[in-house]
Amino acid sequence: MIWIGLAFIIQLPFVVQLLFWMALVPPVYASQRDFPNISFQTFSLFISSTFHSDISLSTVLFLLFSLTENTDLLNLHSRQQQQIYPSERTIKYTGWMSSMVDALLNQLDEDTILHLFLKSDQEKDRAKLLGDKVHAMAQQLKLLPYTKFNQFKSKRVQPISHDKIKPVRLICPRTFTCTTASCTPRSLIQFSRDRDIPRTKLIIGTTTYNEVPVLTGKCPTCDTHYTADHERFLDSDNATWKRLYTNNAQYLKVGQNLWVDRSFSKAVMNGMFSFHASSQAYAQFWNNSFGITTNAITLRHVWQTFVQESIRTVAAASSYSLELLDNLPISDVAEKAFDILGQNGTIHAAIPHSCSECAHPYKATVDINPLIPPVDGMDIDEGPPSADIKMVVLDGIVMGPTVSLIILIIYIYDHLQIKYSIVHMMIVQVHWQMHVEVPSVHIMKLSLETDAVSVTA
Repeated sequence: MIWIGLAFIIQLPFVVQLLFWMALVPPVYASQRDFPNISFQTFSLFISSTFHSDISLSTVLFLLFSLTENTDLLNLHSRQQQQIYPSERTIKYTGWMSSMVDALLNQLDEDTILHLFLKSDQEKDRAKLLGDKVHAMAQQLKLLPYTKFNQFKSKRVQPISHDKIKPVRLICPRTFTCTTASCTPRSLIQFSRDRDIPRTKLIIGTTTYNEVPVLTGKCPTCDTHYTADHERFLDSDNATWKRLYTNNAQYLKVGQNLWVDRSFSKAVMNGMFSFHASSQAYAQFWNNSFGITTNAITLRHVWQTFVQESIRTVAAASSYSLELLDNLPISDVAEKAFDILGQNGTIHAAIPHSCSECAHPYKATVDINPLIPPVDGMDIDEGPPSADIKMVVLDGIVMGPTVSLIILIIYIYDHLQIKYSIVHMMIVQVHWQMHVEVPSVHIMKLSLETDAVSVTA
């Protein structure tokens, strides 16, 4: 079977074969080196002997990460300091280092800049003096391709990996006291035993963290449970457990083993609103751009994220805390959240606005062909005068599956027997979309006096 497939591929035109083999080439990423492995004592002695004794930790870290994030500039600076060819000359304070020093000084205030120099420093040109200090610091951290004796280290300095200094992330409640009105604001206890603490995947922006502990707090007095995105409490009126969706949550649970931060969730919501992206389209975009096989998200994750973020955004704008029954399916959460926060389909923020683009006279029926005048003698029931229609919102999008490029090539080659170029193939790859379903279109008439109307097309 494999030989038959290879024989078929060999018979394809050269351009198609080239596209096929290029698709099988794995992606190549820039190599990185480990973070500088220098002892704290050596680094501390260098800092204390080079800079002022009152230099702050933030300033030291600012200099450190400025060096590790600009290894390409350090390579250029160190190479220009070497005279290898007769046309070159040795320059101690290069233009590359001068540009870096200017960027550093522009980020610091005058008091902080004073702590970059010792009291014994006599150099009048403090920019050049700071350049010498930064060069010495890079040399101490082994971030230069040449040694202090001008010997090449056989290769340029690669970008620095920060994996070893990534902070530990823990997902825990933001409140540190019990907020139940009938209880005292006492401290919370960690609810789960160490062996029972769940570990999950956390997405912050575009970075994925694995094996992140999820901690739950509990009030021993009222038995309210506090997690990072909601509170679970017992409703004394009907003895049922309810869930309060916290509007200021830092992380949101969007899957059985997936949490996301609010920057990720806001990007999902803005993507759906701004680009009219479906859950499947956004999931495919994120996986192609930032995800790998182990970090891929699904359309269910995206839809859960959209619902969780949108209800908190609307609730926060209304200064309202949403309370629903605990453990509701996501479809019920969206429906009940709309019943509570939807305000009967009226967008209150748009009530004071009116312009010729969005406000038109009310019509009982749609004009099928406004160019044809009504027949003389025809009875037209105009009805009572109504307020102008402020907006018509169409909610619906069709996203068809993308046809495989290989299948498309086989189809074109077997059935059409045509010649084509790379440009033509790219056009076919982009535009070959099959719309296989027509979703319902919800039409909402939003006005000051008209309620929302839902029509299925």
